[in-house]
Amino acid sequence: MAQVWTGPIPLTTKQLEALQVLHELVDQQGMQPTYSQLANELELTAKSSVCRVLHQLCEKGWITLEPHANRIRILHPPPILPDCEMAFVGCFEDARLLAEFLASLDEHAMEATA
Repeated sequence: MAQVWTGPIPLTTKQLEALQVLHELVDQQGMQPTYSQLANELELTAKSSVCRVLHQLCEKGWITLEPHANRIRILHPPPILPDCEMAFVGCFEDARLLAEFLASLDEHAMEATA
């Protein structure tokens, strides 16, 4: 039986960076950062750019935005990636790598049921 992905949609590099910054600032401050703080941390020049990235994270299922309360709720913490020069792209461009990844999921599923 094929594995079905039920989590949020994968992120672009900039979206992943925004989610990580958002998560870190909430942990440090105990409250949500302002758009200005996020723009500064992400090196964006306009608050509208922050708004666009947050809406993309919301559309992909990583956060929710409560417009009337000016709140951001993080639904999923950022994925933990190895500390390397590789960028997280959210898809496999090489079919062989995709097949290896899916096979590894099947192996882990079989190990968990054994």
